[in-house]
Amino acid sequence: MKNKKNLFLGLTFFLFFLLFFLKGLLFLDPDFGWHLKVGELILSSGIPKADPFSYTMPSFPFVDHEWLTDILIFKLYHFGGFTLLSLVFGLAASGAIFLTSKNFASGFFLLTVGTLLSFAGIRPQVISWFFLALLLRLLSLKQSRKICLWPLLFIFWANLHGGFAIGLVTIFVFLTFKAFRTKKIVFAEVAALGLSVLATVINPYGLTLWHEIWQSFSDVSLHSRIAEWTPTFFNFHFLFLALVASSLLLILRYIKKFYLEELALYFGFLMASFSSQRHVPLWTIVALPLIFKALSFLKEEVSFYKEGSLRLQKAQKVFLGSSLFLLSLWSIFNLYQARLLSLDRFYPGQAVAFLKKNCPEGEIFSYYGWGGYLIWQLPEKKVFIDGRMPSWRRSKRIPGESNYALDDYLKVVTRKAGWGPIFNQYQVKTVLWPVSSTDNLRKQLLQNGWQEIYQDNVASILLL
Repeated sequence: MKNKKNLFLGLTFFLFFLLFFLKGLLFLDPDFGWHLKVGELILSSGIPKADPFSYTMPSFPFVDHEWLTDILIFKLYHFGGFTLLSLVFGLAASGAIFLTSKNFASGFFLLTVGTLLSFAGIRPQVISWFFLALLLRLLSLKQSRKICLWPLLFIFWANLHGGFAIGLVTIFVFLTFKAFRTKKIVFAEVAALGLSVLATVINPYGLTLWHEIWQSFSDVSLHSRIAEWTPTFFNFHFLFLALVASSLLLILRYIKKFYLEELALYFGFLMASFSSQRHVPLWTIVALPLIFKALSFLKEEVSFYKEGSLRLQKAQKVFLGSSLFLLSLWSIFNLYQARLLSLDRFYPGQAVAFLKKNCPEGEIFSYYGWGGYLIWQLPEKKVFIDGRMPSWRRSKRIPGESNYALDDYLKVVTRKAGWGPIFNQYQVKTVLWPVSSTDNLRKQLLQNGWQEIYQDNVASILLL
């Protein structure tokens, strides 16, 4: 019996790992290129103090809160390409679910897999999924000696991804509401939290790392300008909404049976997930253990009714079948969408090859989502902006540089003739732009004397 259970667990893990593995193979994150090049740069010449990749803000202090992950990405890609990278990040995503799940034959488990699949890929954020799941497992352990592992966890987490800050907030909320519930403060836990905060300073940037994290989290403009930071209401995540609705029914029914700290984390992360779709995976990881706890309360309640347990089993089978059907459809759709954003379909590979052979004078202005790719594939030229820079701002102007590159980029893209002064300032002579773009930049340039010297199904190159 035990062997059959282990076989089932193994097959389940493999099947859902396979989904995350395929997502990693098909989908190329827009930031992948700069992560790869930063890893290579650190290994060859050390931690860069200023931005090495843009011509708009080259002296801006570049704090890479994912520096160790970038090295890992570079080394894995060097040894095994996208296959090895997809393997490692697929294991991290799968591990996050399996650390928090108690029943792999549950519709809630399937909905969680589908929700995370939407955000999975070769992305540093996946590292924080795994570490958050590991932290929740440590918080759920009753042995007080386990708290000595918190600082050790954060030493690694703070050097792998900026999501470590959410981990510290998780502990703070957990301990605060626990103390309120029990009317008691455990000094050892507070000390462990303090040591965990100090552990995050053990990184190449010291306290400056916290300034970078705060700059990103406090930048409210990201919620309207950057896709992954936009509120979830503006995006269709059907499985996430199904998981929210079904879990709320269970949690609210047995709300008095949960610890106050559990409810604080559940609803706190839920509000965060609605404010930004970037936080959706974090809520699912927090919510899953509570969902299974609520299910145990439901099983206990129905056991007092005649045939209650049998009816619940039938209902769970129907829910499991429905969730499996939805997950299957969602997986097909999501992997198809990932294929549309793959290396050979979304990125301007042929246009970049043309630019390599016909290297233009002056600077190149390009689409925001291609910035990381150009850093990787066209290192001969620096970029106007890429995924590292949305929150980069200066209070004082430096001659020849931008105070706020994202704002300058949006002026070019959204304002009629807004490109003129900015292109003149940076001596932009070439524009690399998507042929499918809905804005009027390409049309305006052609009307103002620019010549289209190259076009394919993905990109257009315009020359002044």
